[in-house]
Amino acid sequence: MPRVLAIAILAAALGLRLYATSGEAVHDWDEAYHALTAKHLAQHPLTPTLYDDAALPFDDASWTRAHLFLNKPPLALWTMAASMRALGVTVFAMRLPSALLDLLAVLLTY
Repeated sequence: MPRVLAIAILAAALGLRLYATSGEAVHDWDEAYHALTAKHLAQHPLTPTLYDDAALPFDDASWTRAHLFLNKPPLALWTMAASMRALGVTVFAMRLPSALLDLLAVLLTY
């Protein structure tokens, strides 16, 4: 019985994660900034830039206009960048590492 319950919980979690990753649009604010930074990290993994070619001067005092973007530790951005590099620059590729880590967290919690 515990094995069946574990499989049911993982199946439900998988369904929820697949539904969450299926959207075609990148959400405003946080997800958009992290997706752009991860896209740039796929090209240069050690320099997390928000804007590579800025039309306006950089303003490091403002996080939305800064050249470097490090408001979180870089591991999540590196996993997103690796996924985008392997699968292409898509919304699904950007969200896949988070979905897989969510499933791992469900399994470890069980």
